[in-house]
Amino acid sequence: MAGKDKFRLVADLAPLESDKLAPDPEPRRRRSPMAEAVAETAESLDERQSERTRLMEKMKADVAAFNQARADDRIDLMVDVTEIRTTALERDRFDLDQDLNDDEMQELKASLAKRGLQQSIKLFQDENGHYQLESGWRRLTAYRQLLAETGDERFRHIRAKVAPALEDIDAAYGRMVDENMVRKGVSHGELAILAVRYARAKGTGADSVEAAVDRLFASAARAKRYHLRQIADLMDRVQDVLGDPSAIPRDTALKVADRVREDVTELARLREMLAHSGRGADAVAGVFHAFLAAPVGKGARPGPDLSGRKIEFRAGGFKCTVKGREIRLLSPGDLNDLDEGVLQRALDAFRAELEGD
Repeated sequence: MAGKDKFRLVADLAPLESDKLAPDPEPRRRRSPMAEAVAETAESLDERQSERTRLMEKMKADVAAFNQARADDRIDLMVDVTEIRTTALERDRFDLDQDLNDDEMQELKASLAKRGLQQSIKLFQDENGHYQLESGWRRLTAYRQLLAETGDERFRHIRAKVAPALEDIDAAYGRMVDENMVRKGVSHGELAILAVRYARAKGTGADSVEAAVDRLFASAARAKRYHLRQIADLMDRVQDVLGDPSAIPRDTALKVADRVREDVTELARLREMLAHSGRGADAVAGVFHAFLAAPVGKGARPGPDLSGRKIEFRAGGFKCTVKGREIRLLSPGDLNDLDEGVLQRALDAFRAELEGD
């Protein structure tokens, strides 16, 4: 009995849910080798396209950052000196050729050859994509001269900050003027001519010579700006017959400006004198002095330009050479033993004779 009950209990147990066999899964469909290859190729192309898109976005960001850095003057480029033009901005030196071989240019070249360029020049690209000089004319010229004289390829490329365009012409002129007023003396006549040319240039926003002076020389003292306005007004009236104004003393120019401002006859007289004079600095300065020396309305037409003439003669063993504003005396003996007072009196007598005292 016990054995039967035991058997019955075991036999009556219902099967557990977990003991039920799961239905056979649907048989997996296998792709053909061609389909497998196509699928793998598609996945590879998707990956490549994603990588290409990522690289393109990075490149765009890098280009934008580079252009912004250039605009902010934080990146220097090496630019071929033969590809740089200087035609977009008027220089504030009237006779640039005169600066090509002066003592300061030779000193600059020696420094560049020994120590290299200490400060980058500034360039911008014009509407045709050409490099145009904003500031650094003397450094660029020194590099060009060194390349021509030595053939050293070190001087073929110059370090420069390059802006993609000249966005602010007023600021560009202002930087150029400020730099050269500090580094190399420029006469009032040259600065005044620059203001005249600036007033006539396109895009500057200066509607008069006076406005040009105020824009260009905003950092100059008030008195200097006042003087420059007077001289610039004069230069504007005579520019078409004016040569190199770099040797005209400031006070002389101011006196001439005062005389011709309200007197049309005096202005015509000055223009005639300039039209028949030489174009050199000494000849132009001579006209201004002669104009003031003559009574009003009594000016005479000046003679031929003698600014380039060289005179040599001897007197009592001394050799005298005269050229322009320079006089040289060569003594037959040593002058070191002479008393300084003797030399001073001799110079005073010489000056008095020249000035007609």
